[in-house]
Amino acid sequence: MKRTLMYSLFGLLLFSCENFLECLIQIDPEIDQAIVKDGTIHEPYYQIISAHVKNDPEDDFYEYFFDVYGNLPEGLSIQYNFRNIEIYGTPVESGIFRFTVAVAIGAYDDGAYYDPNPTCNGVAEKTFEFRIAEE
Repeated sequence: MKRTLMYSLFGLLLFSCENFLECLIQIDPEIDQAIVKDGTIHEPYYQIISAHVKNDPEDDFYEYFFDVYGNLPEGLSIQYNFRNIEIYGTPVESGIFRFTVAVAIGAYDDGAYYDPNPTCNGVAEKTFEFRIAEE
């Protein structure tokens, strides 16, 4: 009786949690870079921040949605390119700047049904700080 109840509860948990396997395997989005490089005022700046889906070798099949918020120096722009964010331009102000990158992913299951949250946690965030020095 105890064993039947335990199997029933496990089955209920397994099939009632939409992302059970994703959580068990820890399939989650991750931001690859630990830091961004510093720069110098009035000199070209270029930085790539990339993301991937941890524990899924076919992570190119996901859609990546980025959000960047916080401070970037005047003169720098952001371009979103699939699994990457490119920060580029020529900064015209110096100082210490802090910004956060958030990435969420979505996926098509079997090419038809769109799953807006195919992973356990759904969103990864990382905060970066960098300095633009005077000339």
